[in-house]
Amino acid sequence: MKENIIGREQEIGKLENYISSRKSEFIAIYGRRRVGKTFLVKELFENRFTFRITGKDNVTTKEQLASFSFALNDQLGIETDASNWLEAFRLLQKALEKMPEGTKIIFFDELPWFDTYASHFISALEHFWNDWASYRSDIKLIACGSATTWMLNQVINSRGGLHNRITHNILLSPFKLHEVEEYFKAQGFYYERPEIIEQPRALPALTASKTTAAGSEPSSCFTSSTCARSAQI
Repeated sequence: MKENIIGREQEIGKLENYISSRKSEFIAIYGRRRVGKTFLVKELFENRFTFRITGKDNVTTKEQLASFSFALNDQLGIETDASNWLEAFRLLQKALEKMPEGTKIIFFDELPWFDTYASHFISALEHFWNDWASYRSDIKLIACGSATTWMLNQVINSRGGLHNRITHNILLSPFKLHEVEEYFKAQGFYYERPEIIEQPRALPALTASKTTAAGSEPSSCFTSSTCARSAQI
């Protein structure tokens, strides 16, 4: 639920605008691990997903495809055992074409993990978007990834089939100090800012984020193992 999210006002506004647009959107969200990417998307759209899937770390292409097939069956009622990514996306496409009119939110979490060695995942994703989804007005494809370099090189700044195909990208930075303050208040702790910085539960030490998107202005942000997860309360 949106009410569970602390901070992220700009990101929430952007995502809601993108989802309500009158054209298909390919939205890439990236940032360091545990910064709150998945939590943000799930809390905003939990009951509105048409299809959602999370990549698995350090597994084979066959296992990724099996997971995708299970998700198609569980969420869209398609019994299948896709043998490759081109077939898998084709099945997803056919299922979406049979659905009534209206926005269809597709969520790929941990997108880089799908791209296993020699899997041809990216080429199949390119085909799905370029040859079908981008011609429609109802597909909202959201892709999250913690592997920032991969997301930038393979998706956002792609020189291949996804070149200039991403309609929007969001770099989700760690909490700023005032957002950390909001988090503590939501947990019932009314610390002054110097006390927040010194809190053991905010360790490892609150540090300035140096990760910025190309062309964006750097900002002083703060993160911790507890606070930088969009406040999962």
